[in-house]
Formats: sequence, structure tokens, C-alpha cells
Amino acid sequence: MSTSQFKLPTLLSNQWLIKPSNEQEISELPTLGDIKKKLTEIEFKFPPDREKHLSAGMPDELKKHLGIDHICDDKSKFIFTRTQMASSLKPNITQSHFLYRGEKKDYGSSKATVYRCSANHLIENIKLAEFNILLESHPMVKMLMKGIKLSNEVELKLNNPYGIAQHYGFKTSLIDLTSDIDIASFFATTEHNKESDSYEIFKDNPYGVLYVYHMSLPFTHLTKMDGLSSIGLQPFPRPGIQKGFLWNCHPDFDKKNKSVRDLKDSSYVTTIYFRHDEKFTKSIIENTDHGRKIFPVDELSEMALEISNNTEFSQESFDRNLGENPRDNKNNNIKILKENGISINPNKQPYSFDNDNLESFYLRMHNGGWDQFCDQIEFPFEDNEILKAALRNVIKNPLYKEFFGC
Repeated sequence: MSTSQFKLPTLLSNQWLIKPSNEQEISELPTLGDIKKKLTEIEFKFPPDREKHLSAGMPDELKKHLGIDHICDDKSKFIFTRTQMASSLKPNITQSHFLYRGEKKDYGSSKATVYRCSANHLIENIKLAEFNILLESHPMVKMLMKGIKLSNEVELKLNNPYGIAQHYGFKTSLIDLTSDIDIASFFATTEHNKESDSYEIFKDNPYGVLYVYHMSLPFTHLTKMDGLSSIGLQPFPRPGIQKGFLWNCHPDFDKKNKSVRDLKDSSYVTTIYFRHDEKFTKSIIENTDHGRKIFPVDELSEMALEISNNTEFSQESFDRNLGENPRDNKNNNIKILKENGISINPNKQPYSFDNDNLESFYLRMHNGGWDQFCDQIEFPFEDNEILKAALRNVIKNPLYKEFFGC
């Protein structure tokens, strides 16, 4: 049976798929540990073959160029993938059928943060503009936006500010998925304690939801048809640690109704209900050091939080947002911001990285950080080791020394 032939719900107990209505039914639900074991068995029994559909009839040279036939067994790696505009470092899903999203209780829907509350889209867009200006001042972001030429055919070029913003707490039209069920389990079983700034056992509801996204088609097809994309390895740690993927809730992807999309309604998603198990959650919390391993502090995290909570922004962020939304009326935007207690200060400099707040970054890069970044990457080509060596050598290459504080 091929990837595209089996249907996940038929391989699971009906009891797992029906929302419980009483204590008895909740007690009969699986734990996340049970679900993980079952999904692992399914992946072992049905090795993925989705890329065969993509490469059918494709010339061997093109297959080599795209790295389609490459299989990597190490799930900790990030696979270099060519995209239309640049490239990505995608979490290794060559041996995976599923992506996951865990929610600690059944909210009735699963939508992106900007659609979940009464967020003012203009304000959120101004914050995103301010955040993007900050990102573009970071040397590693600059270098990867420009592109690193590793050979005549391979250039590593990353540019995903919207995805990074999603992972650093900003409200976007994107919703998080992960290729790591343990990461999904963390979000499905814990809650944040603001006083201690750590994650604790969630106790307010006896059961939660695991959304399982079945990648039954080649990834590029799912990107075009269903708004799926990867964030993966980035200059900042959170997206990589969380093995991040993204699903777009924007109405543009709703071919029929042009309305905000709900993950639970995707034809590729199976909703599984689970009962909370304190022993399992404790192990998740211990393994993540109360969430600190999933949300490490870095040079971006504190500045991102400041922007997210701010009420005064630079003229540059206002102008950038206006340029990205040409149908907006400038005076009307100013009025809306003022009514919501947001001010634009013409004299305020945008947030940016400088030598003072980059000192720890440069130190980290020159003390093994760059090698650690490079060693996570797999190039799906015959010259994989040559390309990895060329990438490691970038820190010593005079063409790139400015990006490493030299």
C-alpha cells in the first residue's frame, strides 16, 4: 500500500476520533504516549513514497538537481531544499508521513492568532514591519538574504521573516505545525506561568486535541494547494528546535468560500482526542527543562517581546507597512492607530542590532556556533560533504567576514 492509498482514520480506533461527551468516554481515550506509539508503527509499516509521484517521468539530471531521490535517516537534520525564490532548510521528513499540532483542550477550531481574537490587523502589521526592520539589521540574516554561493549550482539563500515572526510571538495568519510529535506534545500538555516564566502541567481540562497532518502528496503540491510551508532552520534557534512548519489560514487559500481557514477542516488533517496524563506531561516538562529548551533566550527574543508589547513605533515601520498595503489610506491609518493608543514617532529610530547587542552572537559564532549551525544541514546531492565543508569555511572566507564581526 502506498502513501497516497492509506487513510489514517481507518488505521485508528474510532474511539480516538470522536469528541468525548462524558467522564467514561474521556477515560477511554488514548494518552499522547499511546498515539505516538501507534503513529510510529504506521510510519514503519508504510514507508513514504510521496515524492515518487513528483519524479515520475522526470529526467535523472533534474532529479539530481532537485535531490528528490535522496533519503536521510537522521531526523535531527535539516534538508537543503530549493524553492521558487530562494531555498529552505526543511526539517527532515523524508521518512515521515505526518506533521502535528497539539492543543491542550478542544477549542472547537484551530486558527491563526490574528484570527483568534479581536486583534487589530493594522497594529499587528505595524509591529511586524518594526520586527522585520530589526531582522534585516542582523548580520546572519543579511548574509543569508544575500545568499551564500557554495558551488556553481548551489546557493544557500534564506528569507522568511514572516515565519520567524510567528515563532517569536507575533500575531500572523500562519499556524504552527511540527514534524516532532514530542514538540506537539509539549504544547498540548503545558501552560505558561508568567510569574516564573516557565511551563507547568496544564490542569484545566481532562482532554486535548492532536491534529495530525497527513502529507499524502509531494510537499510542493501541498504548498500550492493547501498553504503548507516550512520554516525549519534559521539564524535564530526557536524555529529549528521546534522543527517548524507553517499552515496558512489566510482566506486566499480557500478556493470556494474565501473565508478564514480552519486547520481542523483541512482534508489532510485527522483530529485525535487524547486524555491528559500527568506522568507523561511531567516527562515532557523535564525533557524540555520547563520549556527553556524550546524557548531559549537569544539576541532576538527580548527585543521581539519589547516590540510585541510596545505602543510607540518608528516612522519607518509605518511607511513600510503602508508601502506593503497600497490600498490603505495614510490618514485613516494614523486615525485608527491613535484611537487604539498607538503612536508613530518621526524621531524614533527603528529597532536594530548593533555591536553592543551582537557581542554575544559574534562570540558564539567564533566558538563553535557556526559549525553547530552547519552540522545540522544535509545537502541531498552526491557532493553533500563538499558543500558542507564549503559552508563551514564561510566563517573564514574574506567575502563574508563582515557578517561575523571581523
